[in-house]
Amino acid sequence: MANVINLTAGTKKTVTVPVGETIVVELEDISTTGYRWHIEGVEPSVVTLQKEDINPGAAPGASGIKRFEFLAAGAGQATLRFDLRRPWEAEQPPIKQSTVELTVK
Repeated sequence: MANVINLTAGTKKTVTVPVGETIVVELEDISTTGYRWHIEGVEPSVVTLQKEDINPGAAPGASGIKRFEFLAAGAGQATLRFDLRRPWEAEQPPIKQSTVELTVK
């Protein structure tokens, strides 16, 4: 069973899950503007990124949902930081950030 976390830009959530649990983080996607969500802070001994995908909006140019799927790999703590930025502006700070404070037991 997956633990689904819906994040809005600028939010922070704290989650505790057991080892072996699947964690799905969903964020509103506005990639038609060039901005994309990027993940930082994955601690592979605690959590591993399994896949990421985008569910597009219903109409052309509409916002969709960016999904990151993780596996709780081992006991510990990790801070997953999601940065919204344009890939070609890597030197610029993200326009928005969201975080998940994850504890795996």
